[in-house]
Amino acid sequence: MTETARGARFTEVGRVAVTVADQDRALEFYVGTLGFEKRADIPFGDGHRWIEVAPVG
Repeated sequence: MTETARGARFTEVGRVAVTVADQDRALEFYVGTLGFEKRADIPFGDGHRWIEVAPVG
């Protein structure tokens, strides 16, 4: 392992995109189970949606 790889540290995560087969089930998991809040739910093309969730606050 290189010195750079050993010294790399993540200090925060800005955004992560996750594709799922069942958007309603994923939304229920992130909001209902993990306690995130829904920030956006925008329909686009062929019955799909762009959904954004984030920790409360």
